[in-house]
Amino acid sequence: MGPRTMAGSSWLRSVLILLLGLTAGCGRLVATRPMALPRPSPTPLPSVLPPLPSVTSPPPISVATPMTITVWMAADFAPTGEDLGRELEQFEATSLMVSVVIQRKAMEGKGGLESLLAAAAEVAPSVVPDVAIVNAAQATALAQKGLTRPWRDLLPPNLEQDLFPLARQLGYYAEQRIGVPLALDVQHLVYNVDKVTEAPLLWRDVLTSEALYLFPTAGKGEAQDTLLIQYMGAGGRLSDEEGSPLLEEEPLGTALARYQGLRIAGVIPAEALQLESLADCWPAYLSGRIGIVHVWASDYLMHRADLRHTSFAPIPVAGEATVTIGRGWLMVLLSQDPGRQERAARLVGWWLTPKHTAALCQATGWLPPGHAAFAQWQGEDQYFPFLRGLLEVAVLRPDLPSLWADALSEAADQVLRGELAFGDAAAQVMAVVSPR
Repeated sequence: MGPRTMAGSSWLRSVLILLLGLTAGCGRLVATRPMALPRPSPTPLPSVLPPLPSVTSPPPISVATPMTITVWMAADFAPTGEDLGRELEQFEATSLMVSVVIQRKAMEGKGGLESLLAAAAEVAPSVVPDVAIVNAAQATALAQKGLTRPWRDLLPPNLEQDLFPLARQLGYYAEQRIGVPLALDVQHLVYNVDKVTEAPLLWRDVLTSEALYLFPTAGKGEAQDTLLIQYMGAGGRLSDEEGSPLLEEEPLGTALARYQGLRIAGVIPAEALQLESLADCWPAYLSGRIGIVHVWASDYLMHRADLRHTSFAPIPVAGEATVTIGRGWLMVLLSQDPGRQERAARLVGWWLTPKHTAALCQATGWLPPGHAAFAQWQGEDQYFPFLRGLLEVAVLRPDLPSLWADALSEAADQVLRGELAFGDAAAQVMAVVSPR
């Protein structure tokens, strides 16, 4: 071993001895000044959700630790006035050190809730709220992007028992509950009692009435709801035994025959061919030109106090059963932090108590998702038992393949314009649904 090597070894030994001595003599200093670890860079959300920690053993959270739960809320759901603020003050007063911040977001477009959440998750994860209140379509879209977390065991075990059937259909993705139903809505018709003296309970009542009958028919979405309601009323199924989408030719022909009957009777106005939503139809009814119109219950409730000559009825269908389509609002979980998830679950559990659910729906103008809350929310006249009956039978709009929906839209348009007979239109759709 050369002189340079020996000198180096001797120097290293001296340094090590010195360091050991410093460590032994300054143990308290080392213990109170740990080495700073590099800050990890943000990790993008995985496309497959990782398993959540068991809620039976959450990380320790001091009850004295303040925490703010942030909620993004679609503007269309937002309550009116100060009702929501008063409700949240009650929650904060009873929940230890938990406060809630509500941020309202637009429904659609680049500045809409869904778009903002996707952008924030990618470039600014710290901005992503703990939970969001969205409609069923938005909840599914967020889940498909990997932005939602399953609620799993965070929810009350008896959640499903009190819910209306429509609410039990909401909030599932990949067989996991990603959304908690907060409010519902259903379709029915209203009519001007000056133009229609008796409720149009049967289809022949509509055809023989002198009142114009309006619902949207342009495009997909709500414009296809009436056709699907007529299809189900004729006994048509929307899914097979495995849950796959299904359309059957005979009941579809019956539904399209209804459309042809409306055209021949001259009771459906031409403007129906340009309208895409139930909201588009409502101004025509308020103007007095239309005698019968399809509405969302929430829209009718909003105007009901000012409508002196209006009554309500179910949408008439071929069979005897009542058939309608509904929708709902859900609270989805976005936070990945188990502690924040537990606090968010407290907020959900508080909101789901019948008293607070009824108050929330009263403030927003929507219908309660469960029987107990409905009992506290309802009024004294016959409209509320009518709504409860609709909630017991309402179904969600089916998620049909895009080509099927396009074929249905084209068939309805051709029948209403008199360009195609109902039987030929049904066969045309089935050629797309079951090509040979």
